[in-house]
Amino acid sequence: MDRYFLDIRVGCAAVRDRAHLNYDETYPGLHQDTPDVVLYKHGRNIKGDGWIMVDEDIEELKSLCDKLNVWPDRNKKLNNLGI
Repeated sequence: MDRYFLDIRVGCAAVRDRAHLNYDETYPGLHQDTPDVVLYKHGRNIKGDGWIMVDEDIEELKSLCDKLNVWPDRNKKLNNLGI
């Protein structure tokens, strides 16, 4: 099981860290300030049809998740990964 994973909900998505001290898989919400969230994206309300996640945001989150899961040096800052 990977440390970082993509959590997609209705209208939002985030890369989350299972190893974070405050990670709680039973927590029902997903917010920008959820402690284990690395990067959060909120959907867009297109034509009043509700919150929709756009493909570009999902791809950005997937890419980050992939990079973090193979990150060899945990002491490097995220921007050294080209993020």
